[in-house]
This record gives sequence, C-alpha cells and structure tokens, in this order.
Amino acid sequence: MHTTRLQPRLSRLPAFVTLILPLATLLPVFAPLSGQQGERPITFTDLMQIRQAEQPSISPDGRWVALTAAPDRGDPEVVVREVGGPGAHSVPGASRPVISSDGAWVAMRLDPSLEAVETLGEDERPRRGLALLETATGAITTFEEVSSFGFSADGGTLVYHRFPPREEEGGEGEAEGGDGSEAGRGDPGSTLVVRSLASGAERTFEGVRSHHLHPDGPWLAFVRGGAAGSDATSPGLVVLDLDDAAAGGVPVAVHEDTAGRYESVAWRDGDDGAELVFVFARQREEGDPEPTLGSLMHWQDGDEVRTLVSPEDAPDGWVVPAAAPLRWGMDGEAVFFGWRPRWPFEMQEGGEAAGGEAGPRPDEGDFDPYDLDAILEGRGVDVWHWDDPFIMPQQKVRWSEEKDRTYWAVHHLDERRTVQLADPEVPQVVLLPPGSDDDGPLLARSDVPYRVERTWAGNQYDLWLVDAQTGERTRVADRLRDEVARSPGGRYVIFWREGAYHLYDGESGSIRNLTADWSVPMADEDHDYPNPASGYGVAGWLDGDRAVLLYDKYDIWRLPLDGGGEPVSLTGGAGREQERIFRILNTDDDRTSWSDDEDLLLLSYHDKEKNYGFYRASTGEAGVERLLEEPKRFQFIAAAEDADVLLYSREAYDEFPDLWVAGDDLSDPERVTELNPQLQDFGWGSAELTEWESLDGTPLQGVVIKPRGYVEGRRY
Repeated sequence: MHTTRLQPRLSRLPAFVTLILPLATLLPVFAPLSGQQGERPITFTDLMQIRQAEQPSISPDGRWVALTAAPDRGDPEVVVREVGGPGAHSVPGASRPVISSDGAWVAMRLDPSLEAVETLGEDERPRRGLALLETATGAITTFEEVSSFGFSADGGTLVYHRFPPREEEGGEGEAEGGDGSEAGRGDPGSTLVVRSLASGAERTFEGVRSHHLHPDGPWLAFVRGGAAGSDATSPGLVVLDLDDAAAGGVPVAVHEDTAGRYESVAWRDGDDGAELVFVFARQREEGDPEPTLGSLMHWQDGDEVRTLVSPEDAPDGWVVPAAAPLRWGMDGEAVFFGWRPRWPFEMQEGGEAAGGEAGPRPDEGDFDPYDLDAILEGRGVDVWHWDDPFIMPQQKVRWSEEKDRTYWAVHHLDERRTVQLADPEVPQVVLLPPGSDDDGPLLARSDVPYRVERTWAGNQYDLWLVDAQTGERTRVADRLRDEVARSPGGRYVIFWREGAYHLYDGESGSIRNLTADWSVPMADEDHDYPNPASGYGVAGWLDGDRAVLLYDKYDIWRLPLDGGGEPVSLTGGAGREQERIFRILNTDDDRTSWSDDEDLLLLSYHDKEKNYGFYRASTGEAGVERLLEEPKRFQFIAAAEDADVLLYSREAYDEFPDLWVAGDDLSDPERVTELNPQLQDFGWGSAELTEWESLDGTPLQGVVIKPRGYVEGRRY
C-alpha cells in the first residue's frame, strides 16, 4: 500500500533481543556431548557453508518460486521450485534470478567462481554471464559476458546487453543493474541482443550504450553511439516494437545525435500508444567548465519528438542535468523531473578541479623523503563558520550527494508549462506512486531552518503542501519529528506532535487533535530515549478518505474522518487483552486504500511468548480470526500477482529459515526449500524463554540455550 510518508518510523513488529544466560551455557552447543552418537561439533568451515535464501520471488501465477542460495563463503546457486508439483531445478554459480511474467522462464546472473575472483587478476578473471532456465523442461542456456538483462512485459522476449571487448573498455569498471545503464564519455557501446523465447531467434544491435524496457508494453528503447551500423540503426535514441522484432521490424529513430547523452528515460503506456520522456544532453568537450545542459523531451508512437523543457526554459542559473530523475504523474498528463542550480565552481575556468589539483612535478633527481615542498604539495585549508549548518567532516561526507542533488519540478504536457516544486529552501517533495491519477497537493518538508540545532535538538522539519498546478506552498506544521501520512485522495494529512495524532484538512485548512482523549495510549509505551516518544504509525486508509487506520502498541483502529462515528478497534481489543501485536500485511504494492468491508491479512507477534502468526480481520467489523500460529517466527515475503498464493519464511532456534507457500487463508502450507539439510548433523540443543525481575522490580525476559542432552544439575 502506498501511503505517502515523510521521515517514516516503521511500524514493524519488535525484534526480540535475546539474553544468553550464562555464556558458558552456549559453548557446549558447539562441542561434542558424551554419549551422543552421530553428532559432531560445528566448525567455522561448517558455518561458512550455511546457505541463506536471497532475492526470493514467486511467479505471477503462483506456480514457481526462485531464489539464490548463497553461502557465507563460496559459490551461490539459484534454486527454482514448482509449487505443488515435482519441478525442481538448480543452477550452480548463479544468482539474482528473475522470473518472466508468464512463469515459463527464469533468467539469472552467472558469477565468476570464488576461486577465480581470489586467484586471478581483474583483467584475467571471467566476467559475469547469463543463464536462461526453461521451467517446464529444466533446460539451461548460458551466455557469456553479459552486463545486464531483462524480460519484456509479456515474458516472450529476453533482452541482454553484452560487455564491450576488454580492449575497448574505458577503465570505468563494469556497469551494474538489470536494465542497462548509461556509460561515460567516449563509450563506444556494445552488443545488445533481442531473443524471441518462443523460437530462440536473436537479433543483435551493435554500439549500444544503454537500453530501457517498457514495464507494461512490448517496447524497447536503446541508445546507440557512433555512426549508423550495418543494422541500419541510427546513432542516438531509438525504439523497437518487440512484437515485430522477430519478423525483422526496423527500429524507429526517436532522436539522432552522435554526441548525445540519453541517461534518463521513462516509459508510459498511453491511451494513444506507447510514449516516453527522456533527457537529451550534448556531451561537452573535456575541460569545459560549463555543466552539461539537458533538455527534457517527449516522444509518442506515430508523432515527432518535441522539446518540453530546453536549457533556456530553466530558471536563471539552473540546469537540467543529463542524469535528471524522471517520473510520470497525474495519469500521464504531467512529467516530474529534477533540475538543480549551477555551482560557482562550474562557472570557473577548469571546473571543479580548478586550483584543486597539482600538476605533474618536474624531475628533481633522487627521491628525498624529507622534501617539505613535496610533503606539503597536496595541502589545503578547511574554513568553517559557526553558522554553517554542518560541521566540516559532515560537509565532506555529504558533498558527493549535495553537488548532484536535484529538485523536483513538473511539466504539464497539455498546457506546455513548467512549475517548480522544490528548491534549496524546501528541498524534499514526496511524489505519488508511478501511475497515480491523483492531482492533489504534494507533501514537502524542509529541515533547513533547524540544521544548526540538530546537534543538540535532534532532527526536526517543517511540513508543507505544494500545489503541483501552481507551485504554491502551504505550511502545515513546524518542528515535526515523526511520521507524516497523506490520504490517497489528497484531502487529509496526518502528523504526530506532542503525544497525539493531528489531522490537517486541506479543504478547510483546519487542524484538529485526533487522539488526545483516547482510552488507550498511542505513544510508544516502551520508549526510553531522551527525546519525545513517537506514535506507532498510520496503518492505511479507507476508500474516499472516509477513515484512517491507526496502530497502538497492540491493536488496529478505524477512525472515521467524514464527520461521524467513534473510533473502533478492528482487532476487537484482542491485541491488548492477549498482549499480541497485530500489524497489517499489504500483499498488493499498488493498493492505496481498502473498501468498507474488506478482509485484512495480519501478522501477529506475542509480546510475552515471542512467537508469530497470521490472522485475518475486516475493515467493516471488530474481531480477528487465527489463520496460522506456531512457536515460530514468520516473515511475509511476497504474494503472487494473479493467484491467491503467499510466500513466506518460517524459522525457530532449531529450524533454519526456509521458504514456505500457502493460500491466502494460510491453509495447507507447503515447504518449498531445504537449503541446509546438513544442519541435522549438529546438536543444536534447545532454547527456553525465562523470566525474572531486575533489582528495581522491572519484569525482564531472556533466553537460556541448553545443549542437547542437557542434564539438570550437571556442570557444563
């Protein structure tokens, strides 16, 4: 669920920190016990061989689960399992699996072996490759020297980008990422391959610098450098319809420029066909002090490319950088982009390095280790003023981020006008999720007035609302420290201040305290830091901004906002009564609110027993229903997009966290991995919860770990 927040305080279940009593009790767990057969001591080598599940995912139809089984030290392996079926595949040396949208294929990275990494030089060791697994048959196809890859939206096409030949590399290292990334100055590009998964036919495009797959449609954009190649593809930004690619469809030239940089590209599936926005910047000559000036441009299938924002359209002293962030918004009627002010050093001859780098030293004969001129050659002076918001070490750490910081603006396509939203005084604007049709005001925050005070007063910020149509700002509250949430409809903002939740109504401009007179505490009941206690967080919203869902320590509350009704505990007070903490699990990333009578999946944590479970509640009535609860720890991982299948992990002291699947009612759970069967060879002992009181009478809990075969009264 996308609830917009600033400075979020995660409403997660508390982690239980164990207390081992005493340390000597732990040692026999890892040592052989007399009289125990078939149990050997665990060694550091054994520990390094234990594998953990990384990058787990489930196919949209819920049929396949893929993950990386990664040891602490050693080579990884991709494991692919069929849910409810016999299919089981593994690819040694692979990692980072990606399942196609139809579940028929899994693509993954092939990494150099640990031996190659540690025994060969960087120029000698093999570069990473690509493995393609067909889930129905288990057939594996491998490809060498692949820097990035991705599937088309329908899963019918694989696109992969090869590394350039080693002799043509510019010394900038290998590009990371699954969708290609823009290379640096003078990048000649390399081979891009488009493979039809149905037929296995491939088309290659040479001299490609980067590529960008459409997330929802059959389109591919890529950037070519140099002159037109034998494939008749022009230099610059081109697009290819993947549905026609196998039949030899010709790429469409969107923008042609041999010296152009196209680092930022954002696709959208519009009403009249695919469309994209991109930043075009002409690469300047080396040593030119001026920053690279970018232009925001727009292309739609069947139309000519047009410039939305040129360098001349930027405010005086501002530029659109080549790597400006881009985001579609307002249901495709607007494009959000970042721009920034020019720094003074960019206007000086020599750019950032002017006066900062010493030239080559003349040959002065033999090396003298006591040559003071040589020793002090790189000296510098740091000047700090007491009004500076950050001390000098912080300024140095922050500089790499600050020098490239951009500030959001929005261009309205139909009206062809640009509105600035953020600036150095109000630097952070929170955009709505991609694809949102919400055109309401945006949340913004500024910590600028309080940066000097941060040293002794902690983090504080002012909260603003920004009108994306006009850029007008309305200050909602000042000196906030904690979570802020904007309603999906944009009318309300909820923030925490002075021990209570407050509601800002955008229609009336009024603010009222929501929870001052509640019968249960809403502030953190276990807070013990020398700063004000926070709330437990906003759990979500109901459709039409009619109600907000709030957490206390244990329960979930529904509070009407449309003028009537009292707050209702959706969990029926069962949480506080049973000391069981309930939190909502949102299984749909695109969800922004719930209806009036809709089921909620909850994760529970018993504050005293330290076990987890899954429960069900409803937005329309009070009460909870237990679905699955055991003396285990459960962690929700993902839900299948098109099927009622949940993927989660289960663990305990004596049970390694493997992956499980179940229906949305958590019935008939199925274990899908057993990553470390060798652990049964070791005597792990047992863990028992214990309780006592401190000297001041405070109840405390801890865990006593006993060796296997523990005998009461025996000294270990």
